[in-house]
Amino acid sequence: MEAGSTLMTEVLLNGRLAPFGGGNPFDVIEDGALVVGEGHIRWIGNRRQLPEEFRSCRTHDLGNRLVTPGLVECHTHLIFEGDRGAERVERCQGRATYAEQLERGGAIHSTVRATRNADYNRLYTQANERICAFEARGVTSIEIKSGYGLDIDTELKLLRIGRKL
Repeated sequence: MEAGSTLMTEVLLNGRLAPFGGGNPFDVIEDGALVVGEGHIRWIGNRRQLPEEFRSCRTHDLGNRLVTPGLVECHTHLIFEGDRGAERVERCQGRATYAEQLERGGAIHSTVRATRNADYNRLYTQANERICAFEARGVTSIEIKSGYGLDIDTELKLLRIGRKL
């Protein structure tokens, strides 16, 4: 990144930085420095290479912590129909267990039924809205799992939607 104005600029030092893009995606910059100013990353690199213009800026020690460019959602069943929020409340209030909800046709059974009955466009639209919600909260990478079809036709439909997303 290019060096820029020092107005309202701070330097984060002693970090393990995992920059996004370019080079090996598994590279980590040890003893890294990250310059933030005016709401943007102004520079990133090894602390020894910190441009002179940033050396007098306010600093913060990252304590050798890892800094990544975004959050990763590593396990989500993103494509589904239905809402089991009421069941969650019921369990939290001690009015039912998951097993009891399952026995009466709720829990995963209700999601499977709703997902099987939902058309492709509805499932796609809802999943896309969920992706937008994740992105708005800083998630940059999402693993999408199927699993709410529990039959070949529905699972294939979910996989096609996932590929399109």
